[in-house]
Amino acid sequence: KRIVHMMAKQELFKTKLSNWFFRSMAAIPVNRKIHDSEAKSAAIEILNQGKILGIFPEGTRNKTIGTENEVDLLPFKFGAVSFASKTKAKIVFITPPPLIEDELFPFTTNKAVSMYSDVIRKTAVNFSCELIDFNKLMTEEAAGDLEPYLQYDGLHLSNKGYELIYRLIFKKINSF
Repeated sequence: KRIVHMMAKQELFKTKLSNWFFRSMAAIPVNRKIHDSEAKSAAIEILNQGKILGIFPEGTRNKTIGTENEVDLLPFKFGAVSFASKTKAKIVFITPPPLIEDELFPFTTNKAVSMYSDVIRKTAVNFSCELIDFNKLMTEEAAGDLEPYLQYDGLHLSNKGYELIYRLIFKKINSF
């Protein structure tokens, strides 16, 4: 099994417990307020070792989807392209999974997820990058019944959802 090392905002590492948790999950803390050369060096080292690095190319979650100020994608940060060019690593876009809509998350809708997935698909084509369409794959696998794949909140993956990620996504990633 290959570990996905994720770039994560340093605010997630504040407490001893969260610092331990995110580091045990192979996360790299990033100070988003500065040009974080330490995080950049760690990311390049991971890629040079042939390991997998997960990055949100927008640098954050897009909180405009489903709002009146909606934008398809926030401007990409240069990190993903820079890391790939310096290490010859492939860039692989992954669409988010579908969800079960809930009143607790009024702006998190399948319409928004679907729109965002469409933009990710188009971006992958425009940049001639690999695409793993997890949204489509999970929708097909679930055959209309997403409950076993998501936790009670309808938003986060259950164990079965993570098993699906492993089977569908890591199978493709490991083929690179």
